[in-house]
Amino acid sequence: MNSLSPKEVEDSISVVSELGLETLEKTLSQTQRQLSEREQQLLQSQLSCWLFRRRRADFSLLRNQFLTEGKKAEKQVASLKEALKTQCSELEKNLLEQKQNSSMQKETATIEQVAQDNHERARRLMWELSQMQQEYAELKTQMVNQKDLERKQVEISEAMRTLKSEVKDEIRASLKNLNQFLPELPADLEAILERNEHLEGGLESLKENFPFALSEKPSPFEEKLNFSHVHIMDEHWRGEALREKLRHREDRLKVALLKEKKNKL
Repeated sequence: MNSLSPKEVEDSISVVSELGLETLEKTLSQTQRQLSEREQQLLQSQLSCWLFRRRRADFSLLRNQFLTEGKKAEKQVASLKEALKTQCSELEKNLLEQKQNSSMQKETATIEQVAQDNHERARRLMWELSQMQQEYAELKTQMVNQKDLERKQVEISEAMRTLKSEVKDEIRASLKNLNQFLPELPADLEAILERNEHLEGGLESLKENFPFALSEKPSPFEEKLNFSHVHIMDEHWRGEALREKLRHREDRLKVALLKEKKNKL
């Protein structure tokens, strides 16, 4: 068997080195491409997390506004009740002081029509109140869905941690393979790792500092709730006052008829 000359041995080593270098360059290029894809996935996960936090903050603000407006509405209703009681007392007193006149029947018919109109208006307001109660039930359902949103946030966080771990493991594996074939390249590989850590730090900063706006405008449902409560109470007391007026006038008519019968006898 013929032995190889030193030049032939040197040429063979050079060919093997060139083939190994091309393989390592392909591996490094593939690893960098995978790293870029994983970084894009991390950005998408960060954006999903930010959208969830913004949605949760908006919901929390809406719930606080609803509770605040509800307390205000309760106070206003209580105040209106007292004012309506006072007005009804004054109205009853004025009605008792009015003199009986020939247009009593016409006034009675007018009062009955007004009472009927008020009754129809009260029915319409009660329907609106029923609609608002349905909207309130839907809002409670949204509050229940808050638990599902929190569960999704936990799943997103777990996926992010798993993704980071997989990226780091792939980088470490690539480093080991490169060090086995080309020990003279650790400085370049360390630069790649530093760039990866810098990108991760930038993502964390984006997650913490990205601004979002919260709407402070009261919902149409809250404004409608306050308006309908006030009008329902107003129409209720008006109807009560008109019915009381009719009873008093009927009593006076009965007394007048009894007096006329006694005078004839």
